[in-house]
Amino acid sequence: MKRILSIVLAIVMMLALSVTAFADGEPAGPSVTPNSVNVTKEYTLDGGNTTPGETLEFDVALVSGVDGGVSALPTVGENKDNKVTITSSTELKTDFPINFPTYTKVGVYTYTITEKQGAVLGETYDTTPIYVVVTVTNSSTDTTADELTSTVAIHKGSASAEKTEDSEFKNTFGMGQLTVTKQVSGNLASNTKKFTIKVTFTGGDNAANDITYTVAGGDEKTLSFSDGKAEIDVELSSTQSAVFTNIPAGVTYTVVEDSKHIATAGQDITTTEEGYTVTYTNSDSELKIAAGDKDTVTVNNEKKTEVDTGISLDSLPYVLIAAVVLAASVVMVLNKRRSAEV
Repeated sequence: MKRILSIVLAIVMMLALSVTAFADGEPAGPSVTPNSVNVTKEYTLDGGNTTPGETLEFDVALVSGVDGGVSALPTVGENKDNKVTITSSTELKTDFPINFPTYTKVGVYTYTITEKQGAVLGETYDTTPIYVVVTVTNSSTDTTADELTSTVAIHKGSASAEKTEDSEFKNTFGMGQLTVTKQVSGNLASNTKKFTIKVTFTGGDNAANDITYTVAGGDEKTLSFSDGKAEIDVELSSTQSAVFTNIPAGVTYTVVEDSKHIATAGQDITTTEEGYTVTYTNSDSELKIAAGDKDTVTVNNEKKTEVDTGISLDSLPYVLIAAVVLAASVVMVLNKRRSAEV
């Protein structure tokens, strides 16, 4: 009995080895992996000179063709999450690849790649999809074997649109500018006195870039949003300006002189404790930045008095000369009359 079991076990092991050997030696089916193709992200800047630092995300979907010959969808970018990170810079174009999976069956595979609509303040996203058509064919001349080859075509807008080698997603980033200028007037006003002005920007919850600014022609600095708000005190004397650039479209602003008086751009007149009358002149009644805006706010401080109309010491010599001339004229007239009577 033991001998019979040993024989059966040996037969089973031989069969198992033969099956394994057959599986290992079975030729793999044909497959092909297309080369990656590049897509370009391009920004058009409207009113500024910086792109937002953001992570762009893309959706990829198979819209037509068989899916039994492919194990995965294409991926956008270097990672597997279909994300591309754009850093804030003056580079307006960034290229990134579309990487394809391995295909094991002939067929025409059509995909759409769309950019997810983000929430970056001031940005308008490209809503037109890219269509990628992968055609897998059998190019073998051997009637007993298959050999797969592939071609890739990219179209913008629809699968029937004109073919392009590299397609683009084009976003527009809108920004604006605000210039705050100090003016003084009146015969009691100081042209050298520094006035403190608070400039506040609100509505920047989804801002992806800092505001840049210069005060009275000084070095360029940056102003960041915190909880959707950015504010700064600037000191300006007569005719000086603070210039704020790269303000995301949609941000609102206020301009207020220091706490010695209560007034904002948009109100008419207020008087400081130092006797200055303050008026605000605004180019935009909404006090809101739009793409390409170049808004201005002029803050004028006036201080003057009525001058006493008494004799000016500066004109006294001329008055005395006129009096002497008049007296001399009177004397000459009187002398002529006396001579005539004689």
